[in-house]
Amino acid sequence: MSLPDKELFTQALGQWMRTSQHFLMRKMSIYAKNNRISVSQLNLMFRMRRHGAFSVGEVSQMFDFSKPAASQLLDKLVHMDYLFREESTTDRRIKMHNLTPKGEDLTQTFFNKIKKYNQELVDSYEPEEYEIMTYFLTKLTDKLQELPRWELPKEEKCLK
Repeated sequence: MSLPDKELFTQALGQWMRTSQHFLMRKMSIYAKNNRISVSQLNLMFRMRRHGAFSVGEVSQMFDFSKPAASQLLDKLVHMDYLFREESTTDRRIKMHNLTPKGEDLTQTFFNKIKKYNQELVDSYEPEEYEIMTYFLTKLTDKLQELPRWELPKEEKCLK
């Protein structure tokens, strides 16, 4: 007895999500370890690449870390010359952190590796499959972007 189409789709989607997330997280973990940083530090650098400088307080909120833990995370990256620190343009008491050229290179190298994996995946398909895969992936992306953001209510956050 075969499963209904919706169940088969649900199973296939779940398997795809688990596999793609595991692949990306594994690549991030290995890359971070090879560069003597944590996955959190690498993730922060990716966010800085996309959004610009952050203060200790912003990093604390972003990762739900204490301010001392966020400060320590940033200090290690400054010490390794992946980040630089400067005064905020709006409040001299606040220090902003952003990527150095070395930090830019580290993040760009990771993205280049992922682009290479993506290209290998694309090349594994037959040309006649491109249209249907493009349609499916575009539709999947649109549906994911329509879903509400998943954030924990204040009272459900983990204890520190």
